[in-house]
Order: sequence, then structure tokens, then C-alpha cells
Amino acid sequence: MAVAAINNALVHGGILSIDDIDLALRTAEASITADERMYEDMARPTGTLSVLLSAVPAGFQPGSV
Repeated sequence: MAVAAINNALVHGGILSIDDIDLALRTAEASITADERMYEDMARPTGTLSVLLSAVPAGFQPGSV
């Protein structure tokens, strides 16, 4: 949703056209899918959220604290 909002702002501000954004997104997607290792890295959960989620006890129910 955030990327879509940024894209809309760029188009409405006259900075980029819809075609420019479409080409940039297609190019980025082609480059990522061509590199299998990059694709696997993106599929593996990493970062702050995965660290936080790994600390949640098994069987935890929200609102049970």
C-alpha cells in the first residue's frame, strides 16, 4: 500500500508517468526473479519482525496476558 501511495504521488506530481513506473517495476521484478538466490533470500523471513515473532512463546494467545 505504501509503494502504491508513493507511485500515485509521483504520477500526480508530474514527476513520473504511469508507464515509467510500470517499466521500473517490471525491470526490478525481472532482475529479482532472474537471480534465484535473491528470490530465496526474499522468501526467507528476516529482520526485526521475524526476530520478534521468534520470541513469541508457542501457544501464545493474544489478550491472554
